[in-house]
Order: sequence, then structure tokens, then C-alpha cells
Amino acid sequence: MSKSKVKQNNFATPLHLACAGKDENLRPIMHYVHFKNDFAYATNAHILVKQPLSYSTVLNYENLNGKMIHRDVFKTILKFWVVEAKEDGLNCYCKETGSYSFFEYANQKELGNAPDFESVLNNKNKATACIGIAPKFVEIADKCLLRGGYRDEYEALEFYFDGETGAMKIKVKNMPDQLALLMPLCIDEKQYNAECEAENDTEIAAEPKVEAQQDETVPVEIAEPVVVETVETEPTRVLRKVQAIENAEPQPAQAQKIENAKIQKAYQKQVEFIINRHVHRKYKYYYAA
Repeated sequence: MSKSKVKQNNFATPLHLACAGKDENLRPIMHYVHFKNDFAYATNAHILVKQPLSYSTVLNYENLNGKMIHRDVFKTILKFWVVEAKEDGLNCYCKETGSYSFFEYANQKELGNAPDFESVLNNKNKATACIGIAPKFVEIADKCLLRGGYRDEYEALEFYFDGETGAMKIKVKNMPDQLALLMPLCIDEKQYNAECEAENDTEIAAEPKVEAQQDETVPVEIAEPVVVETVETEPTRVLRKVQAIENAEPQPAQAQKIENAKIQKAYQKQVEFIINRHVHRKYKYYYAA
């Protein structure tokens, strides 16, 4: 194993490179390196890396199980010389300055549960004729997977394909417990359309069938309208006359003046009548109404 690629008492490879970046619109949980059952997992939905914690030289790495570390924190930790995993975080020692730094684990309750990595990894392989591969993700896998050969820079990566649209597994010879899962690229428009049709057929088949039911219409009885008799009071009559004036059709100028004068005089008498009868009697009329 090359000493240049492994820090003393630190993680084996830069697994944070396989996590989702800041500009990628993915779930926040994808920005973290996960540790479970003595394995480390990192994914950005295009590539999934699984690596045994035994490949690292972190002190007490068993304390990492069930924990998560943000990709930026993981990147920073790789700069330290000695890393010790504790129950509540990672204690890191810097050789150049002789100082210690402590990094807490991420709060899983706030971020939610991690993806089920093993269910994605455990798929059967089958032969395929052609498949699309994104070079940048292969480069990430190359940096994340630990090599065990004498000349590790020339050691080949082993690709295991799972059909034209299935994820491919990337492994290193003589290190079977470590692998990366890479999603393929669609290189054929017909293939893409076939995948879309297959997804639509699956969704339609999954929908529950609803049997046709007879339309049972329940007759509704309509109640007869209730007629309420209203008594027209004095203020109502005055208001009705005012509204009649406003809605009246226009008349010749001279006749209109005479009519307006009569209406104005009648209106003043009605107002005086209401004041004398109702206001000076302490609004007895309104209270009675």
C-alpha cells in the first residue's frame, strides 16, 4: 500500500468527493459521508462508494458506526495527522502546529434517515452490449477507491455491468470488500423513450383498479319558499321616495324644476315629522322595531 496516499491515523481516501456538492439540488443527506456496520458510504446519486473502515487508520474507528460527517468537515479532517473517533465526535491532531481540533458528528435526527445503500448495491449482474459512462464520475471513483498493488497508479479498475440501464459496480482486485456503484448515461434516444414508457407502464400497473359503480341518485325534496311579510315603516317610505327620485327618468328642464321643488318640500316635511316623532321620544320607534 502506498504511503503517499494514506495519512498516519486518518481516513484512507477522499470519500467526500463522492458526496453531493453545494450546487447540486439533492437531499441534504447526500452531502454527508455515512458510517454503518464498519463501512463508509458516500453518494451523489450518480456514484455510490462503499469502503471498509478497516482500510483507514483512524483510531477507534468502531465509534463511527451510525454516525455522519459533512463533506466539508471530512475534507478538513484529511489534513490532520492523527484522527481518533470518539462517541461524540472526532479528535484530530495537527503535526505542524501541535494543536488539537474537535469535530462533532452531524445530527441525524434533523437530517433524517440515510439511504438504504445495501439494497442498491445488492443486484445481480448480467451481460450487456453497450453502456454510457461519464468520465468525471469514473475519476471520482478512481480517487476514492483504495489500491492495494505495488504500482497502484497502474492498477486497473474492474467494471461489472448490469444491463444497458443498470448501475455498474467498480472494484479493485484483491480488495473485494470495497466497491463503487456508478449509474450509466443514456446514449440512445430510443433507449430513453423505452425507459420512459416502461416507467409509465409500471406506474399504471401499480394504480389500484376501481370498479364501476351504479349511480344511485337520492331524490332531494325541495322545501316550499317561506314568505315573510314586512311592514313598511315611516323612514322606509322616505328612503324609498329618495331612491325613486335618484332612479327617475330625466324630464324637461322647467317641469323638472317644479317637480324637484315639490319633492324637496315633501322631503323636508317628512324629515321634520320623523325628528318630532322619533328622535325627541328617545328613539322609542327604533327600539320597538
